[in-house]
Amino acid sequence: MDLEQKTAELQKEITENSMWKQIGYISNSDTDCEPILLAEKHEITTYPIVVEAPTGLKSPKYDWTAHSWIENDPNSQGKQLADLKEQLDTAKQTITTIQEQQTTVSKETNGALDKIQEAQEKQAEATAQLLQMVAPILAGKPSVPNVPTPQTTPDNNTTTGGAQ
Repeated sequence: MDLEQKTAELQKEITENSMWKQIGYISNSDTDCEPILLAEKHEITTYPIVVEAPTGLKSPKYDWTAHSWIENDPNSQGKQLADLKEQLDTAKQTITTIQEQQTTVSKETNGALDKIQEAQEKQAEATAQLLQMVAPILAGKPSVPNVPTPQTTPDNNTTTGGAQ
C-alpha cells in the first residue's frame, strides 16, 4: 500500500472514530515517512512526528535540519540533480552578468574620476593665474586699511571732584 492509500485509510478512520484527531507522519533514521493516527491535535512538528503532509513526493523523508520534506527516491534524484545543475547554470550566468556590469561601472567611474582630476588641475591653473594678476594690486595697498581713531580731549567745563 502506498503513502496516499495509507493516508486516505487513516483519514477515513478519523472520520469514523472521534478518538483520533489528526494524521501525523513519523520520519526518522529508521522510517522515512509513515502516517499514524494522533489522539491529540498537534500544531507544531516535534521529532519524530511531522504534522504537515508531504505533497508531490514519491518517497518523502523529512529533513530535520531544513524542516521540510525532501524526495528520497533514487529515481527522482536524477531529476533533482538536473534541476540543481540548471539552477547552478543560471547562477553562473547571473554572476557573469554582474561581473560585466561591475567592469562597466568601474570603467565609467575611472573615466569620471579622470575628468574630475582634469577639472581640478584646470581650476588650480586658473587660481594661480588669478593670484598672479591680483598680487601686484595687493602689493601696492596696505593689508589692513587705516581706520581713523577718535581722539579724546579733556573737556574744560567738567569738574574733577575738587572744591570750587
